[in-house]
Amino acid sequence: MKLPSAYAFLFVLLLSLISSPQLSVAALLPGLSANDFTRDEPLNIFANKMVSNENRIPYDYFTLPFCLPSAQRKRAVKSSRDQGRLGIGQILQGERSRLVPYDVRLLQDVRCAQVCNASFSLEDVNLLVSRIAKNYRVRLTLDELPVVVRWNKTYTLGYPLGDNTASKGEVHVINHLSFTIMYHIPDEYESLAAAAYKRQEKVYRIVGFEVSPASVSSSDCPSAESRAPFAIPAARGKRTATQIPFTYSVRFVESRVRWSSRFDTLLKVSRERQKMQLFAISNSIMLAIVLTASLAVVLFRTLRRDCARFGLSASDLIDDFNDDFDNDVGWRMLRGDVFRAPAAAGMLSVLCGSGAQLVIVTFVTLLFALLGIVSPHRRGDLITGLIIIWVASSGFGGYVAARLHKAMGGVRWKLVTFGVALVLPGIAFSTFFVINLFLWMMGSTGAAPFLTIFMLLFLWLGVSVPLAFAGTYAGYRRKSYDFPVRTNQIPRPIPLQPSYLRAPYVHLLAGILPFGVVCIELRVILNSVYLDEFYHFFGFLVAVFTLLAITCAEVSVVVVFVKLSNSDYGWWWNSWFASSTSGAYVFLYSIYYLLTSPGADPKNVVSNFLFIAYSVIASLCFSLLTGTIGFMSSLAFVRRIYSDSIDD
Repeated sequence: MKLPSAYAFLFVLLLSLISSPQLSVAALLPGLSANDFTRDEPLNIFANKMVSNENRIPYDYFTLPFCLPSAQRKRAVKSSRDQGRLGIGQILQGERSRLVPYDVRLLQDVRCAQVCNASFSLEDVNLLVSRIAKNYRVRLTLDELPVVVRWNKTYTLGYPLGDNTASKGEVHVINHLSFTIMYHIPDEYESLAAAAYKRQEKVYRIVGFEVSPASVSSSDCPSAESRAPFAIPAARGKRTATQIPFTYSVRFVESRVRWSSRFDTLLKVSRERQKMQLFAISNSIMLAIVLTASLAVVLFRTLRRDCARFGLSASDLIDDFNDDFDNDVGWRMLRGDVFRAPAAAGMLSVLCGSGAQLVIVTFVTLLFALLGIVSPHRRGDLITGLIIIWVASSGFGGYVAARLHKAMGGVRWKLVTFGVALVLPGIAFSTFFVINLFLWMMGSTGAAPFLTIFMLLFLWLGVSVPLAFAGTYAGYRRKSYDFPVRTNQIPRPIPLQPSYLRAPYVHLLAGILPFGVVCIELRVILNSVYLDEFYHFFGFLVAVFTLLAITCAEVSVVVVFVKLSNSDYGWWWNSWFASSTSGAYVFLYSIYYLLTSPGADPKNVVSNFLFIAYSVIASLCFSLLTGTIGFMSSLAFVRRIYSDSIDD
């Protein structure tokens, strides 16, 4: 099969996969379509999962014997437009779409309605109390809006299962939910449906979904401040099987908030958070400026010293940076060895190919997020987008690895091809499989179903690997890089380097600087992941990523030039490690965050293992990304300074 036809086949295959429900690109564009409802139309509420900040293992809502919806309602939902479809990213996050039995119709207030009396066995009661003790919360959604509990001017996602802080040795169960649903009436400019129904009936849009949870001792709805809560003995030996009454009420409130702005109130940032973000950006900018100044000082002092030794003026240096004043001065005497292929050139090519792919994935994802294509309130969409972009960019990673390997004179092209296609995805998938096994043993919704695992395997082995092979094929077919000088047959001996320039000291010291650029933003991201909060600071993240790239480039260039000035031409791996060691600091900081975060408990072995495993993968990807940026910048720098040298 010729390469163009192979690319066409894989492109069509990728489009067909993207059009599937679990990888729907339409799901990544939630801001482009709104649901218009009419008066008395049923509103379906779905339970996604139960989560806790103390135990990172999510569970299905119906792992406890809550009230079930009727079969008639289930059939009605299946035939309606609102079926609670989930993408592959949401499934990987442990979300499930479970219809709950609250009968809600647009603009029909419900003062008090009983759902059912749920029968809890002794085992179920013990499980309920255990999850209340771990502060599990229930996540509900209505028209893709998450339910929130209002606390003054702040919002908390989901409502708690109960309260274990009550006195008298009791645990109070939340069994009454007072829903407040905000709606907005769109004008004809906001909605085509509104224009169509202009002469018939109004249409409405859901713009807010709040809940006020309560605990009541009977099926009567709360009506007085002195109501008695539904209590379960905290002492395990005093518990018995019981029936818990569940009730709800609904209130509709008109709002001026437009549908496009309905998440703004949930995404409001406190002044303290804004100050912290601005401080992070200021810190990164100052660090980048200092590094730029340091790079200029190192380069010009070294070159000025070489010029002074041979009577050249500063103006000569500025006018002709690469004048051939003497071939045996400092870094210039290495012209016959500087492009000598490093040890393990194939491995370096694989790492840089994977890193280049990560750069593309990061850039495109941040661009989509900045443009609002990826919704900040649906983290699963971000994961879905990452998977799609990773698969689509596999050919680019293979192309970069192949061209670099060919330029270094590599001959074991098969190992490079398989390496860039299998190493990083294989490590990530193996880690995911082990994590999935643990979650499956725990009965968690975080365990991906078989169909999802099969789809991931197919995307990797059936689409990503062929694209990587096609990319490496194209890379090896292209002409290799032209280095400005020839390499001598006999390698020059490298003198003993000062202790501060030896590995791993110079690499660990250099890696602190890229980590310093991202450390504050990293804590914000960890808070978002660990506490399951919204993350929407993509503008700040783009700025931090830009400064990170600049810092990695400058750090690696400084290390490379200092090494060359000390007659060490083994700059290839040094340039990569100078920036990539920042990933080790990211991992160490993640462990520090885990140990010092609120609610951290060493007894939550599985939860802590999940956090550490994901931190390993994230740190590895960060190392590949930063190392590749540093290496490519150093390669361009070295080619530039030797471009005017004269071959012997």
